[in-house]
Amino acid sequence: MNLGKKYYLVLGNGFSIDLIQHLKSNSNLKGNLELDLSNLFVYGDVVKYPSLEEPGFLSKKYTPNLWSLGARPTLSGPEAMEIVENLITCANVSLKSRGRDLEEIYKSAYQELTSYLKYLFIHYNSLISDADLKAHTQDWPWLKFLKKINESEEVSKIHIVTYNYDIWLERIFRLNKISFSVGGIEDSNEKIIIYKPHGSISFTYNNPIEDPTSFKIVNTAKELVVGGIRDYNVKYENLDKEIYSQNAMIPPAGDSASLDALTGTWAGTIRDAINIAINQSKSEDTLIISGLSYWHVDRGEVDNILISLQSDINVKTINPFPSKTLETVLSGLFKNSIHYSASSILNHISV
Repeated sequence: MNLGKKYYLVLGNGFSIDLIQHLKSNSNLKGNLELDLSNLFVYGDVVKYPSLEEPGFLSKKYTPNLWSLGARPTLSGPEAMEIVENLITCANVSLKSRGRDLEEIYKSAYQELTSYLKYLFIHYNSLISDADLKAHTQDWPWLKFLKKINESEEVSKIHIVTYNYDIWLERIFRLNKISFSVGGIEDSNEKIIIYKPHGSISFTYNNPIEDPTSFKIVNTAKELVVGGIRDYNVKYENLDKEIYSQNAMIPPAGDSASLDALTGTWAGTIRDAINIAINQSKSEDTLIISGLSYWHVDRGEVDNILISLQSDINVKTINPFPSKTLETVLSGLFKNSIHYSASSILNHISV
């Protein structure tokens, strides 16, 4: 039986943005970090198509259906997100319709988008070496805080739900010899458990393809979320060198929580593991939310977590540009809610 308080962290894109901004504050790294976590298409012409190693993954040649729907590296951030949101809203409705398939262009565009996002974030991951990641995060407030609560005997468990595909947090933990497990896939006896309900570039499907030229984005499967949890392993090395036939990714604005169609899939298993952890919350525990968008299309997923927590739990949100709707919801659901504008506040928060 676990004694002591628990921490629940729910992290969105803003968490990774905070890390990149911290790294870019170092003059030696700033020029090398050509990545954008807000506009997912802007570097689409730089990302290499895996089997041919040719730049231009986001193109008429390699993603014709996504291209036909308007995806371009030249789009602004809001224009790019509008395309993603429209496509995922269509996919969500299709999943809920129980038996009605998406039109071919939308199903194929969805598959192209998930494959493109995987290789986009693998490309981003390769831009930051282990040496730089370790050397330039020792004073990052998030790492200092996570170390503090991990080392505290007052804290029995740290559950981290992250909707980010990147593995920078996992790499930081590994580089600092901080033990953790990936909930739903690995043994969860560690103090820190990371749950990734939208998938990760570290989720690898069975064995890599022996012949890289046989790689295809679009397949004939009707399922938009492919495979059960046992079909995937967790891997952090050689992600840019090995190619897999499937990937575990649910695009931004996707919803892994309210769709019964996901039961039995890797996403459904991770969702169930999150629910078990959340339902064990007590009043002395703490919830920290950082960088969540709380869009209407994925709001239900976050709401399922919020309504399952104790109303008198300690709630802290960290976001320089918070969702007014989320702030209102938190104020209505929880008695002990505090908002902070910057992660630097973590240096002053006690266990």
